[in-house]
Amino acid sequence: MLPKSVLEDLNSSIKKIKRDMLPDNVLAQLDRKLTRSDLPADVLTDLNRTIELNSLSPEVLSALQVTPSISTQPFARYDWRTDSATIEARGHGHNLSYQWLKNGKNIAGANAPVLELSNPVLDDNATYSVLISNSVGQTTSQTITLQQAIGAPGFPLAEANATQVPRNGLVLWLDANDLNADGLADNIPTGTLVDSWKSKVGDANATQSTELLKPKSNFFGDTNLKAVAFDGGDYLLDDNAGLPVQHIFAVYRGNFDRNDVMISNETSNLIQVYTDHGSRFLYGDFFKEDGGTIRVSGKDCPKYESHNYRTWQTDLLTTSSGSGGSYTGTINKLGIGAKTATDNHWEGEFGEILFYDRALSN
Repeated sequence: MLPKSVLEDLNSSIKKIKRDMLPDNVLAQLDRKLTRSDLPADVLTDLNRTIELNSLSPEVLSALQVTPSISTQPFARYDWRTDSATIEARGHGHNLSYQWLKNGKNIAGANAPVLELSNPVLDDNATYSVLISNSVGQTTSQTITLQQAIGAPGFPLAEANATQVPRNGLVLWLDANDLNADGLADNIPTGTLVDSWKSKVGDANATQSTELLKPKSNFFGDTNLKAVAFDGGDYLLDDNAGLPVQHIFAVYRGNFDRNDVMISNETSNLIQVYTDHGSRFLYGDFFKEDGGTIRVSGKDCPKYESHNYRTWQTDLLTTSSGSGGSYTGTINKLGIGAKTATDNHWEGEFGEILFYDRALSN
């Protein structure tokens, strides 16, 4: 054992050693570059070892953004033209695998970011989600139903006799509570001028650019629901609707003291209110020919009989198209409230208007 004084002297000397005190052979060793041949076998083995993802800590994996995560939660679209739906989600991570689930169970063969569904049942309340995984973990998305799909017609509309209006074939859905068709109830004051009413399915959009011809947003009767109110001097028009229509539903209140056009197609008055011989729907080109029908709140309305409808009563109008007349099965230019600035404009309110491309059973 060296005495303490000697150790202190040695340590003091080492601390004072500078590079220029070292001999050349020592400096050469310090400056020499190491090559692989200089390393022992155990060090080489460690350098050549492949690092597996599962050997990294969760903190490192998260920092590297390798662990599966949901970057885009599922969203769905429904296309009435093809009666098909798609649900899409996106994940983030390394070498991801997708597995779509229906009601929590695997859907066979559904292993892509986009799930495609043919002839979907929109109202079966099934939930869809996706499991995203890789070799180091997995995560499951939020659930979604097809009722939430963009373009889905929503919950059933009930007639006065409680018959549900079906969804298949729905080509137009105008909802006065959702004028821009974004799926959310509008928050606009009553009396606001309506310059656009967009369909919640398809691309139809009835508009009006002239201030004096714009209808207004209003409460629908004594309810808290909204309506598009026409004062007898305004209308909305879609010049390029191009809708195949065989059946029309309309929730409305109106004035039966006037001869007015409620819904039109280019040169045809599809649905028109007549007051001669008592209030009635008559000579509407949509329904007046053979096979056409018209009903109000579930009651048949023969075309050549007076019905004395009550003014400003909330009703559900349903009508199917006839054959052999001026209506050819397609609404090219959709007019709501009239079809031109010089027509007999309707005085009334629409809550909803639905068009179907097939005739529905009454």
